[in-house]
Amino acid sequence: MEPDNISELSYEEAVSELEKIIRKLENGQVGLEESLKLYSKGAELAKYCSDQLAEAEKKLMILSRNSEGEWTESKFDADETDGRVSN
Repeated sequence: MEPDNISELSYEEAVSELEKIIRKLENGQVGLEESLKLYSKGAELAKYCSDQLAEAEKKLMILSRNSEGEWTESKFDADETDGRVSN
């Protein structure tokens, strides 16, 4: 049974619920009214997941070596990296 409030879900639970909604919508076996309800809930879940990822991103640190070979930490910035960590 899922919580009434999306914010009570963990990130993983929200993704799972979103995947279920996507499968139902792709299946094409639900009527128009149900499709609209599912779409609305899916949009809320997608926003919640996006917000959760943004919060996690703020907490990430990148460990890299500077020109002297010493390890340094810097904040992760998704706009400045393609996901690779430098050594």
